[in-house]
Amino acid sequence: MTGATGITGATGATGATGTTGATGATGVTGATGAEGPPVHFLGAWTTGPTYSAGDAVSYTNGDSYNIRDRRYKGNNPSTSPSDWLLLAEKGGTGGTGATGATGATGVTGVGATGATGVTGATGPTGATGATGVTGVTAPRAEPVRPVSRARVQPVLLVPRAQPERCLRWKR
Repeated sequence: MTGATGITGATGATGATGTTGATGATGVTGATGAEGPPVHFLGAWTTGPTYSAGDAVSYTNGDSYNIRDRRYKGNNPSTSPSDWLLLAEKGGTGGTGATGATGATGVTGVGATGATGVTGATGPTGATGATGVTGVTAPRAEPVRPVSRARVQPVLLVPRAQPERCLRWKR
C-alpha cells in the first residue's frame, strides 16, 4: 500500500553555466541581389539644376548622396533625407604617415661671386695693458776708445766694367 503524496519542496539553486557549444556550420550563400540603377555622378551639389533618379552629388561636408526615385530641384542633401540617400560618408582623418626618405642634395649654385662687402668701422681703442715685469740690469760697459786716429778717405777702384760705380774706402 502506498501512502499519500507529500507537498512539493522548495526550488533548488541554479546550477553552473555549461561550456559553450561548437560553432555551427556556415550557412548557404544567399542569392545575388538585383542590379541597382545606374549612378550618374554630377560633381558638387548646387541649388540650380533639377536632379533625377540615379543622379549622385558630393556635398560640402564631404559626403556623397544619391537622389531617390523622383525629380527634385534645390533640395539640400544634408537636410532632405527623404529626397536623398547617403551614398558614401566622409571618413575620419587618417593617422600620420611614416616619415619619408631624405631627399637628394640640391645643386650647388652657379652664380658669380658677389662683391666684397664694405669694411666695417674701426672699433674703440682697447684698455691699456698692465705694466710688464722690470728686466735684469745689465753690467756696466767700458767706454769705447778709438783704436787709431788715422783719417779715412775714399779711393776709387776701377773694375773692368763700369768703373764709375765702384768706391772703396782707404785708411
